Amino acid sequence: MKRLVKDFVRHSLAFYGPHLWPTLRPRLLVLMYHRVLPRGVDPQVPVQPGMYVHDETFAANLDLLLGRYEPVVLSEWLRRARQGRALPERAFAVTFDDGWRDNYDYAFPHLQAAGVPATVFAVSSALRRPVLFWPEWLGMILKRTWHEPAHRLITLSDWPWLRSICAGPGRDRIGEIGLIDRAINRAKREPDAAIYRRLDRLSEALAFNPEALPEQLLDAEQMREMADSSLVEFGSHTVSHTRLAAGIGAAVLEREVARSRQDLESVLDRPVRLFCYPNGEHSPAAEALVRRHYEGACTTVRGWNGPGTDNFRLRRVAVHEGVAAPTHVFEARVSGLG
Repeated sequence: MKRLVKDFVRHSLAFYGPHLWPTLRPRLLVLMYHRVLPRGVDPQVPVQPGMYVHDETFAANLDLLLGRYEPVVLSEWLRRARQGRALPERAFAVTFDDGWRDNYDYAFPHLQAAGVPATVFAVSSALRRPVLFWPEWLGMILKRTWHEPAHRLITLSDWPWLRSICAGPGRDRIGEIGLIDRAINRAKREPDAAIYRRLDRLSEALAFNPEALPEQLLDAEQMREMADSSLVEFGSHTVSHTRLAAGIGAAVLEREVARSRQDLESVLDRPVRLFCYPNGEHSPAAEALVRRHYEGACTTVRGWNGPGTDNFRLRRVAVHEGVAAPTHVFEARVSGLG
């Protein structure tokens, strides 16, 4: 019954939602994607369900959007709004967070075929060395120990909540990916630095070398090729994907916010104007610093934007496979309510 009600609501939003209502002011839909993966291909490193769409789904999303809205370069829309220039009545901008390599392999060809611009918010440390984010690191540990007795991992880990997740009665019901998803979401309650320290100790105890995993993020050559196409602009997503919550020191904030821009501009040889807060988290000090170094910033707050929206608190609509298909489900999502 719940599924039927949910599907009815989605159909209603798809055909009658606020994204289709007449408007007296220009409106901008900013879509937030992360990864684009082909169906049936093993990404080798576990991927949370809320982190990807299939490549054919992404292509279908672009087709639908082009039939309803005008594609824009995000930084250009913001510049025109700031200058009081004319804007499309309904526009959309595509964004990708983190700078995953599959953005180049699978998303970029679809952007080129459709002629749709996009903004990729990249983590600049990936330009110097391979980077593994802690969610993927934790996911790989859980994946590799899935078939081992749960007590071994629980004994070696100093996460007290891991017992209920790894050895709870629902373990087999939710499956490997479900368990990984729960563990990552639970770990997010801690600061990034604390998570990395725990993972270092746990990896050493398990004799697991995260540096042996395949590179997951864009390299400098791929980024330059995408930027040279004039379809893709790059923004900063910090140096190391550090969540900019309260309590982070001024020196760390300066490095994560300002140096990331310098790193990207030195490789791309073009200005980096936009910023994206990792996980949407930011303290007043972090926001103030972003305002000094950039022209706009994206959050994870859901909704549309207008000329009066604060350029440093841009709302977005997150898209993943579970809300990206079929068509009526995706339309309900872009309404800002589905």
